[in-house]
Amino acid sequence: MNKDLILKKGDIVTYLNCANNKKIVFIKSSHNEKLKDFEGLDKVLKVERPIKYKTIYEVKEILDEKEKEYLRNVIRPFRNRIGYIAKHGYLNETFIEISIIDDEFIDLPYFNGNDMYKNMEYKKEYTLEELGL
Repeated sequence: MNKDLILKKGDIVTYLNCANNKKIVFIKSSHNEKLKDFEGLDKVLKVERPIKYKTIYEVKEILDEKEKEYLRNVIRPFRNRIGYIAKHGYLNETFIEISIIDDEFIDLPYFNGNDMYKNMEYKKEYTLEELGL
């Protein structure tokens, strides 16, 4: 993720505003604004340069819709107390660890590391916001 990317006149920026509504804006000014300055409270999803319709920045979802739905259902009773969610293990014995603020952990059943949660990095602690939950 390159937050120091310089936005240029004519760039097309796709973002989610505070109300999670997808918006598209065309950069009209010629002063070189950095992506991190533009982002503010909004979450930038993609920046395109229309010269060759090349995407120069894009946020990729970590979880697919089935993975999100499953985790939402699992964490529903204690959602407000979750510290992080992480992927641990080895290729054939991978599991999801859910950390609860009261120093408790929930380990979900093992799965093949190549089947599910492919975009999660091993041992990285993700917040609910990062995972789109």
